[in-house]
Amino acid sequence: MTDEIGLKICATHEPGEQIINSPEEVIKKLDIFDCKYTAFPHPGKYSVETKEDVLKLTEQLNQSGEILKNAGKVLTYHNHDIEFVRHGDKNTLELIYENSDSENLQGEIDTYWVQKGGGDPVFWCEKLDERLPLLHLKDYIVTKKREVIFGEIGYGNLNWERIINAAEKSGCKWFIVEQD
Repeated sequence: MTDEIGLKICATHEPGEQIINSPEEVIKKLDIFDCKYTAFPHPGKYSVETKEDVLKLTEQLNQSGEILKNAGKVLTYHNHDIEFVRHGDKNTLELIYENSDSENLQGEIDTYWVQKGGGDPVFWCEKLDERLPLLHLKDYIVTKKREVIFGEIGYGNLNWERIINAAEKSGCKWFIVEQD
C-alpha cells in the first residue's frame, strides 16, 4: 500500500518482548517494509525501578541490537518521561546509553517526553551525537489550567530552531512529526 502512494516507512516500533526475545522476527518485518530502523518503544513489562534493572534491560537491548546490526538494521530506544527517574547520580536514559554499544543501540529521542521528564531536548540531541538517526517531534504545551499536554509543533514551548539544529549536527536522518 505504501509503495502505491510513494511513502517510505522510516521506522517501526515493535513490542519490547519481540525485540528482546525474537529479534529475527523483527528483522523479517523490517525487510518486508524495506525499513532499516526499529525502536524499543517503552520498558513495559521490563522493570527500570533500580539501577540493576536498567542495566539488565540495557544488556538485553544491546544483545538484540547486535543481532539487528548484523542484519543491516538499527535498534533505537524511544524514551518517555520514566527514563528521567534517577538512580543515584544518573537517570535511566543516561544508564542505557552509557552502558550500551552505540553500534547496537541508538536513539529515537522524543522531544515532548524529554521535556516532561525534566530534561532538555537540545542537550539530548547533542549528547547522542552520531547516535540519533530518529527524532520524534511533538510540542510541550502548558494550558491555562496549568496542565501539561503534548501538541502540534509551534503551539507549545519547545525551541524548534535549536532542537532541529542540534539534531542535524548529531546526524539525525528522520524527523518524525508525531500527531497523537
